Amino acid sequence: MEKGKREQKDKAKIIAVSSVMSIIGSGAILLAAQFFS
Repeated sequence: MEKGKREQKDKAKIIAVSSVMSIIGSGAILLAAQFFS
C-alpha cells in the first residue's frame, strides 16, 4: 500500500516538474522571439 502511494507521489512530482519546465520553456521562446524580432 505504502509503495503505491509513494509511486503516485513521484508521478505527480514528475508531472508538476514537466509542466513547469514547459511553461518556462515557452516563456523563454516568447522572450527570444521578442528579442530577435
